[in-house]
Amino acid sequence: MNDHELHHLILKLIEDEITPAEFESLQDALRSDPHALEIYQELITLEQLLIKRNSISLPSLSKSEPHPQSVKKTLYRSMAAAAACLTLGLTIAWVIKLSRSSPPYLGVPIHFADGSLSSFNPNESDAQPGQTISISHGAASLECAPGVQAIILAPAEFTLIDDTSFYLNHGRATFTVAHSAIGFKVTTPELEVVDLGTQFTVLAPKHAPDAVHVSSGSVEASPLTSTRHTLTAGQAMRINPSGALAPIDYRASTQIHRLPPRVTTIYQEDFEKNAAEDNAVSIQNLIGWHKNITGPSGTFNPSSHSTWYQGHSLDDSSPHHGLELGMKGSNLGFFLTHTPNSYIEYSLENVGVLTQYTVSLTLGTRALTASEPQSPVIVSLVAGSTTLATYTHDKQTPNSFTTATLQWTSPADASDILGVPLKLRIALPNKNKKRHTYADFDNIRVSKMRL
Repeated sequence: MNDHELHHLILKLIEDEITPAEFESLQDALRSDPHALEIYQELITLEQLLIKRNSISLPSLSKSEPHPQSVKKTLYRSMAAAAACLTLGLTIAWVIKLSRSSPPYLGVPIHFADGSLSSFNPNESDAQPGQTISISHGAASLECAPGVQAIILAPAEFTLIDDTSFYLNHGRATFTVAHSAIGFKVTTPELEVVDLGTQFTVLAPKHAPDAVHVSSGSVEASPLTSTRHTLTAGQAMRINPSGALAPIDYRASTQIHRLPPRVTTIYQEDFEKNAAEDNAVSIQNLIGWHKNITGPSGTFNPSSHSTWYQGHSLDDSSPHHGLELGMKGSNLGFFLTHTPNSYIEYSLENVGVLTQYTVSLTLGTRALTASEPQSPVIVSLVAGSTTLATYTHDKQTPNSFTTATLQWTSPADASDILGVPLKLRIALPNKNKKRHTYADFDNIRVSKMRL
């Protein structure tokens, strides 16, 4: 396909006059020819710039006034002429460069499921280009660009780069892209996905390989440093241990078809009900928690004067009021054991159908001066004898606190565990029977959201 034919098809696509056969021909060109995809992106960028800077106010029409569609076509014809100059390398390239360096819009509306927890300022209504937003519980939806709708489920962190690209640092997001927005790009720490007119979901879990699932149309997917792959409806690929993309089974359940209306907190604990003074320890069973072993558990208030943690910010009299990053209050929950595979657990509720459960909590790693040795801490959601989701805290930095998250979504056909009690478990796979190991935790929140 030569440049003239390519311009003609793109213009018909923009004007909503393209036939199905012509659209397939255009898709083939964009899949196989990087030059064609570059021309398409330049034309769309120029289209948005011209519409932005040449918006036309149309009062009520009379017979002597031009029809809006003819005005629109005149604008697009002008755009096509400019684009032809662009492909010849003339001065219009400077305009394209300018449009890319300046966002074609000031912001896009963002909506959250009721009860969501995010870093977004609730006094604002629009997400700005370049703004990074994190969601710890709940979901968000936004129109990334004209014809590009995204729904993101927590836990997630993302950045809307501009009207042509989106960065998903971690999380799960479904993108629905109209034909007029072909070429929209989604990038993760491991993966790049270029849309070719489709609906697809990108999975970027914090502690698992990134993946893409295509429910309709097609995309081009590639590791950040490797070969592109074209995926069509019903196909999926995931980054393998060598860093390449490998086929996996497509799962329709990854698609998010609507913004969930609300997220509900089903358990929250900060261990401040019986707040203690600095260095005080209260050894008692944590309310509602059950242990599979005998051993001390309870709450304590660390400070700079103890052997457990160091740092004046932990002193209740400090400007930080005894808080370190991630702590909800000055007290922590804990349990100690020298028995292998010990755990404590909290019963949440019975497993529901098509429900996402999200857990967040802060885990503490004591200083090297502490008498208890470090040990991996495993946080999991379990139902009966089935482990549903797991977070392993094994890369520990002494005298620090880490926010841990895990998430699990019950499938539509969860007949084997539907109605089974769902439990939050904190386990210590201690192998040293002669010494106690510990788990310190705070700011626990568990939420559910019906999808």
